[in-house]
Amino acid sequence: MTYAEHNDSYIVAASFSGNKNTPDWYFNLFTSPLFITVNNSRFQVTVEEIESDSKEFYWSLLDRVYPTFKTYRERTDRDIPLIKFIRA
Repeated sequence: MTYAEHNDSYIVAASFSGNKNTPDWYFNLFTSPLFITVNNSRFQVTVEEIESDSKEFYWSLLDRVYPTFKTYRERTDRDIPLIKFIRA
């Protein structure tokens, strides 16, 4: 999964390549303790959905990592959720 690092957190987009539907994995994020693996290191995280008023900043981080995210946003009318994983 493509992510952008910011401070001690990892930012991901539930973009589903600009599909009209939100990806299924998004709905599982808030149901149980979550662990992620980054650079072969596995650790527990807390999850926050990024609020609309902060999205522009976080999209700029993601666009630098993977410019195709802009195309995904143009493909859909859906408000693509941005997720922040914070090391627990």
